[in-house]
Amino acid sequence: MATPSISVIRYDAYALGWEAALLLLHKLKAGEDAQEVRVEVPTELLIRESCAAPRNQAVVASA
Repeated sequence: MATPSISVIRYDAYALGWEAALLLLHKLKAGEDAQEVRVEVPTELLIRESCAAPRNQAVVASA
């Protein structure tokens, strides 16, 4: 494991692949007439120690 633990974006890889496959099939079927489509897959930011201030050190704000 990495130290400190690294913040990540969590997403459903299966859902992302499913949507990509559907878009590809649609593009193949529609050919040049295919319209641009926007797909959003839900995500979640998992903030871990890599986004925290260093331990045992004072945090100094600069102005």
